[in-house]
This record gives sequence, C-alpha cells and structure tokens, in this order.
Amino acid sequence: MTKGSGYDFGGKLIEPYLSQDERLLLSNVMERCQAFMREHYSARDAHFLEHEGRLLFMSFLKPIINGGGSMWKQPVLGDERRMNLVVTYGKSQKEVVELKI
Repeated sequence: MTKGSGYDFGGKLIEPYLSQDERLLLSNVMERCQAFMREHYSARDAHFLEHEGRLLFMSFLKPIINGGGSMWKQPVLGDERRMNLVVTYGKSQKEVVELKI
C-alpha cells in the first residue's frame, strides 16, 4: 500500500477515510480534497474552481465511496449557486453536504 493512499491492495477503503466502526469520515474526505485543491491550485484556475469546484469534489469523492456507498445531487430549487450532495455509506450512514459557489 502506498502510504497515505487510503486504500489497501484489495481495493478496500481504510483510514483516514473510515472509522473503526466502518463509518465514512466525511470531514476527513473534505479536508483531503481541500488539501489536494490547494496543492494543485493556480491563479489561472479561479474561474474553473468557482464554477466546477462541485464537480471536482464529486470526482474526488467517487473512488472513495465506490463499492461501499453512493452519492447523488439534490438540486435546490430556484438557486443555481447551491446544490445538496447526498452521500450514503454502508447500510445506515446518510450525510448531506451543501455545496455552494
């Protein structure tokens, strides 16, 4: 396993994204995504991030929950600058993340 990758060789999700009771640690996912964006951000990317940052977060999240959960967009009526992302993991975990521009 690559140190800090978040996966073992069997493709199973491990720390830092999964708690000991096998719940998705969404706050860790969000912090790692922010760190990734800061590391690769350039001033030229400002327009892209403003409009496509939500897509980037969803792309970051997908391989983490793949096989153990799912996600779907829940648009907020009348407000194109906001979107709720519903994330499920395991049999009982359900989280809602509000994404804004």
